[in-house]
This record gives sequence, structure tokens and C-alpha cells, in this order.
Amino acid sequence: MNIYLSARWKSAKTQEKKLSIATEVIKSEPIWFLGDCNNLGIKAYPACDMIAITPTRIVAISIYQKTISWESDFQDVVSLKIGKGSPLTGNFDDCTLRLQLKNSSTITFAQFSEKDINAFKHFLAAGVQNAVSESPSKDDRPRIGKTNFDLVGPALKLKIADIIKNHIFEEDDLWFVLNAGAAGVLACFKDRLMVIKSGGLTGLMAGALGGGRVTTIYYRDITGIEYNSGFANGVLEISTPAYEASKNKDFWRGAGAGRNDDANDPWTLSNTLPLSKSEYSEALPFLTELKKRISLAKQTVIISQPNEAAQPSPSASIAQQVRELSELHQMGVLTDAEFTQAKAAILSS
Repeated sequence: MNIYLSARWKSAKTQEKKLSIATEVIKSEPIWFLGDCNNLGIKAYPACDMIAITPTRIVAISIYQKTISWESDFQDVVSLKIGKGSPLTGNFDDCTLRLQLKNSSTITFAQFSEKDINAFKHFLAAGVQNAVSESPSKDDRPRIGKTNFDLVGPALKLKIADIIKNHIFEEDDLWFVLNAGAAGVLACFKDRLMVIKSGGLTGLMAGALGGGRVTTIYYRDITGIEYNSGFANGVLEISTPAYEASKNKDFWRGAGAGRNDDANDPWTLSNTLPLSKSEYSEALPFLTELKKRISLAKQTVIISQPNEAAQPSPSASIAQQVRELSELHQMGVLTDAEFTQAKAAILSS
């Protein structure tokens, strides 16, 4: 499919420059449409001056910063409205595009060329059609950025979702989130987890009014995960050398004290998450998987140099060693190069 370039870009040099920036930002995905806009002049969100359509999404690009300032999958677009004229210039050769999204928000693109409208509508319709045709295999789990994940508890608030998004290193990095409401959030990634206690009531209960506590703990540093409960409520505690476990956290011990006055208050501690027994039961399959990932992350993998004699473990077969390596590779603990080198060392023994 040929790439449509905005009618405003008259010279081949300008077209080449715009396409080069878009290709650099969008990287491996094909580009169907590139249009000119100007949200920077009216300080509108998203801050962009170019809009792209690919086979899977709509992308707003900041040319100066060479970054994606906003993006959306086609299935999240509800409607398109086109306003005549530009609120900045009053030029009736310009248009204002407004995309209505499923979450009830509206995305505006100002000073969009009227000559690009038909092409934009054509490629938008093609993208929506692609999304509809692929819907039977669509992952219906919640999504942050490009990552779908399993969620236990209510939908995440926007502030919490933004905190998690800023800590996603790569696609499919995030796999599980436990939202305990006012008690906080547990977010689990390939090689680490986060305990997030942020927001109005959550920050207050954590002793950080107006702020919050966001703690990242790598699986390799975790020495234990335990759940201590009473009749209805309990506490999930993550132990590390830095966060020494204290036995039998008392859910109510700090209830009558200031938020930072009790060192054992699970609402305040950065490595604990108050959970009802029903929340714990619902999350148990994922917490069991979490413990497995922690165990695998703590296994030491020895990679022999090519000129060294391989020393396989006498207690493990070659097949078992390869399986363990494969699990570590799939979880992201080993890079492709490390996995290939370690596997070759085992097979050559």
C-alpha cells in the first residue's frame, strides 16, 4: 500500500523529512497515512504537529521532540467529527478533527488540511475494519500502553495506570495487577514487582498525604511472600533483606495511632498490602505464579566461555537444564544472546 503524505508538503525534500521522522518514531510498523496538524499553536492535547495512521493504530507525533505524544487502537475510536476552520488562524481551508473515544474523552487535532480529510477517513475506516475482522482473537484483558494484563479488583484509576505505564520497560512486561482499592496496588512485571500506595485516601493511609509510596522490588531480592489473616481481613507481606519480615502483622494495631507512628502498620509499610480474604482468594492463582517466577529468578545460570570445559550438574539431565533455561528466557530473565550461549554450552557438554 502506498503511503499518503499531506497535501501541504509540496516539495519532495519536505515529504522525505517528515516521513523519515515518522519512520524513526513508529519504527517497525508500516505507515499508511501522514498528515499535518498543529496542536502546539493552541496548546491542545496531544502536543503534536503530525498525525499518522498505521495498520493497528492512530499516532500523534511531535516532530521537534521526535516522540509519540498520543496513540490509540482503532477499536477504542467511537466516532470522528470534522469542524470547519481553525480556531487559531480562522482559515477555512483548515479543519479541526475530533476523535471520540470509548472512555468518553475527545482527542482534537487542529489546523488539519481539508485536502487530507478524505484520505484520513479512508485509512481510518480501513484500520477499523482490520480491528473488527481480528476481534475474535482480541485480548479482552485490561491494557496499559501496548501491554495486556490480568487484573484482580476494580479498574485502575488514571493516576495509578500512569505510574505503572511509566515503569513498563517493554511490550508484555506487565502481566498481573492486584488492585486492593484504598489499601494500594500490587503490579507484577517480568522480573520485578511494584507496591503502589498513591492517591487521596491511599496516600493518607500510607502516611504520605498529597503524595504516595511507590516501591519496586526485584524478584531475585525477595526472600518470601506470606499472607496473614484474621476473620475477614489480612495482610500480604513481601520480605527482602531490606524489608525484614515481622511476624503476624496486626491489621488493627495502628488504627488509633498517627499514620507513621506504628512501624508495623500494614497501611503504611512499603512492602505490605492489606487484603480481604476474598481478594486474596481471587488473586491466589496469580500469587502462586508470582512465587514460581521468584523461584526461577533466584536460580543461578552459569555460562561457560567457549574455551572452557562445560561442567554440567551431575544431578540434572541435559533436557532438564535446557527446560530451565527456556523458562528463564521466556520470563525475560535471560536475553536472546545469553539463552543461545548457555544452551550451546549445555548441548556441547
